Amino acid sequence: MSAPLVDAWAAAVETHTAALFFAGERVLKVKKPVSLGFLDFSTREARRAACAEEVRLNRRLSPDVYLGVSDIVVDGKTVEHGVLMRRLPFDRSLSALVARDTPTLADDIIRLARRLAAFHGQAPVVGRDLDLGIWTHPGQMWRDNVAQARALSPAELSTEDLDAAEFLAERFVDGRGALFRDRLAAGLVRDGHGDLLADDVFLLPDEPRILDCLEFDERLRVTDVLLDVASLTMDLERLGRPDLGRLLLDKYSAEAGETHPSTLEHFYIAHRALVRAKVASIRAKQMGVTSRVPRDLLAMCIRHLQGAQVRLVVVGGLPGAGKSTLSALLSGRLPATVVSSDAVRWELAPEGGAAAYGKGRYSPAVTNRVYDEMLKRAASKLAHGEHVVLDATFATEARRTAARKLAQQHAADLTEIQVVVEDATAEQRLEARGAEVGGSEAGVDVRRRMHSQFAPWPEAAVVDTGAEGAEGVVGAVAAACGASRSWPE
Repeated sequence: MSAPLVDAWAAAVETHTAALFFAGERVLKVKKPVSLGFLDFSTREARRAACAEEVRLNRRLSPDVYLGVSDIVVDGKTVEHGVLMRRLPFDRSLSALVARDTPTLADDIIRLARRLAAFHGQAPVVGRDLDLGIWTHPGQMWRDNVAQARALSPAELSTEDLDAAEFLAERFVDGRGALFRDRLAAGLVRDGHGDLLADDVFLLPDEPRILDCLEFDERLRVTDVLLDVASLTMDLERLGRPDLGRLLLDKYSAEAGETHPSTLEHFYIAHRALVRAKVASIRAKQMGVTSRVPRDLLAMCIRHLQGAQVRLVVVGGLPGAGKSTLSALLSGRLPATVVSSDAVRWELAPEGGAAAYGKGRYSPAVTNRVYDEMLKRAASKLAHGEHVVLDATFATEARRTAARKLAQQHAADLTEIQVVVEDATAEQRLEARGAEVGGSEAGVDVRRRMHSQFAPWPEAAVVDTGAEGAEGVVGAVAAACGASRSWPE
C-alpha cells in the first residue's frame, strides 16, 4: 500500500533500529539506515524487505494491528518505506500496567501465558517444518552476543563483567549437551517471537496483542520456546516484578505441557539480559550519553548465570549420622534429585538377604554396582541441567574421587559434605529406626565395623547433626547452595 508523507505527527518514539510516528489512530514505523553487526538496514531495499517481513510475522499474534507496508512519497517519488499499524492504548501496555500495579495483573499474566502457549503450539517446528540448519546452538548464540557486546563501550559493559558472563555461560553449555539435544528432538525449538518485552505486550479486554517480533534474522527468532518466555520474564524482573515473571513461567509451562530444569530458566533469562544490555549500550551510544542501564542488565545476566550453574552435592558419613535428612533438605532447597544408595541397593538386590556386614545386599560386588549405578543416574541428571545429591557412605577416597570426576565431566559445581554425630546418638537412632524395605538396613554393628575403615575426608564440610542441631543443618544447606541461587526475591 502507499500513503503520502505526513508533514506533522503528534508524537515520535525512537529505538536503536527504528523511529515510530504517532498520529490519531495510526502509527508509522520507519526503519533506520543502520548496520549493527546483527542486522543490516543500510539500503532501502533491505528496509522494505524487513518491513514486509515484520508485517507478515507479526500478524501471527496481532493480525488486526499490522495494516501493511506503506510507501513514503515525496514529490511523487517513493523515498522510504514503513510499517503502518493500528495505534493501541499505551495505558494497556504491560509495562504501563506494571507501573500502575493494577489489581488485575495476575489474571492478565495468566491470559498472556495461555496466548503464548497457543501461539507456540501452532508455530513451525525445527526438524519437522523447518530445516535443522536454521537452529543456532545456545553456545553459539552466547559467543555471538558476547563478541558483539565486547565491541561496544567498555564504560557501560566492562571487560571483566563480560569475561565473567562468558565463563559462566560456557560452563553451563559445556555440560548440557543432552539437555539441548533432547529439547530439539522434543519439538521445543520453534519459530517464535524472538524479542518479547513488556512495552510490546498490550493486554486488551478481548485478548492480548503482542507486537514487534524479531523479523530481521530467522536464526535469532527460531529458538527454544522457553527462551521466548524468558525474554518477557527478564523484562518483568527489570521492572521490579520477578513474581510476575515466575507466574508467567509457571502458567506457561502448565498450559504448554512443557517441563524444564530451573537452571535452564536462569540460563535463558541471563541470555536475554545480555541481549538487552547490548541493545541499551547501542542506544546510549546513538544518543551520545552514558547510561547505567547496560551495566544493570549485565549484572542481572551474571546473577542468573550464577543461578544456572548445575551442582553435584556428595553427602557421606557413617550409618545413623543423618545423611538422608540432610539430603532431603538439600533436595528441597536447590531443588535437586536425590540419588540414594539405599534405594538403589534395594532395586539392584531386592532378594539380597539381611544386612550382615559385607554379605548379601552389602557384599563388595553389590556395593560396587550400587555406586556405579548412582554415578550413572547422576550423570544423566547433570547432563539435563538438574542438581543432584548423592546420598551414600562414601567411606573411601576412591568413591569420592569418582564423584569428583563426574562433576568435572559435566561442568558441575561440587560440594562435599561429611555428616557426623556422636556414637551414642547415632546408635540410638539406628536402634529406633530398625530395618525397612527400601531404606538402610545398617545397624549398630555395621556402624562400628565401618568406623575404622572410614578414610579421612579433608575436602568435605563437616556437619554435626547432633551438636549443631537444626541450625547447623540449615547452615550446611545454605553453604552447599551458595553458588546455585534460587529465584531472585
